[in-house]
This record gives sequence, structure tokens and C-alpha cells, in this order.
Amino acid sequence: MSTTKNNKKERWEEISKGLKLWEIEFIKLKTLGYKYEEIADRLRKGFRGKKFSDVVLRQLIYKDGRLNEHYNAYYELAAEESLEEGKRILENATSSAAMTQVNLLNKVYQGNVRLGASKEILDRTLGRATQPVDIKDDRMMQELEEKVNSIFEDNGNTTRIANRIKNPKRGTSKGKKTS
Repeated sequence: MSTTKNNKKERWEEISKGLKLWEIEFIKLKTLGYKYEEIADRLRKGFRGKKFSDVVLRQLIYKDGRLNEHYNAYYELAAEESLEEGKRILENATSSAAMTQVNLLNKVYQGNVRLGASKEILDRTLGRATQPVDIKDDRMMQELEEKVNSIFEDNGNTTRIANRIKNPKRGTSKGKKTS
């Protein structure tokens, strides 16, 4: 068992300490998505002699319910485990997905399929191409200057830098400053 699983097991043991078996079963069933009515039926069958009502079960995990913290903690553990399992599944499918992309590129498909496959492969291996931004528009430059000024304390430097970007011909001439 991995360290992560051991850690989760220890966390669950700590969370569930002092809970009755039916309470643990209730929390697990609710986390799995069963409705309160279904949980009450299952608990009645599994723990004979006890009366379970969906209304009472619902109250147990509401905000002020006695099992609310236990339920939330178990739900969080289950969500973490589910996310990790999903990542493992996707990691295991990576080579198959890559081969599918390569096969789409190499097979005799219409141009759009092959083009899409080739773009996807290039984007994922080399990264997406950067696109230059034209900031000649005064309104765009003014918005940029306002954003920069709002982020940094305006000690005059940001305005000078923004003005140099806006008017690139201003600046130095023959080694002397002309501002």
C-alpha cells in the first residue's frame, strides 16, 4: 500500500473513531450518492432491530447534524481518491491517445482530420505559437497604462515606460535623453 493510501486510511480511522458501524455505513452510502430513502432501507436490512428514517438520516448530516463533520471529511477523502484514480486512468491512456493522433495523421482521412491531428501533435509537443499583439491603438494603450498604474505604485516610472511604448520614437537620440 502506498504512503498516500496509508495516510488516507489513518485519516479515515481518526475521523471514524467513536462512530457506530451503521453511522460509518450511512456516511459511505451517502458519499456514493444513494438517496436517503435507499440508505434507510439498506440500513434497516443490514442492521436489524434498528429503525432508520430518511428524515432522521438527513438531519444527521445537515449543518448542525451530529455526523456533519464526519461526512464532510469522508467526502473530501473520497473526492481526493477519485481525483487520483482519474489521473491514473488518464496517464495510462496517454500513449494510446498519442497513437490515435499519429494514426489520424498518417491514415487516409480528409484534410481537416489530418490538419487537426497535426496541429494537436505540434501544439502538445512544441507548444502553441505565440501571437504578437499590436498596441498602436491609443485606447488600448490607455487601458494598458491604467492597468499597469493600478498594479504598481505610480512613482513616475510606469508612466514613462508606458509613454515610451506608446511613442517609441521618444527616448534617446545620439546617446542623450530627450524626455
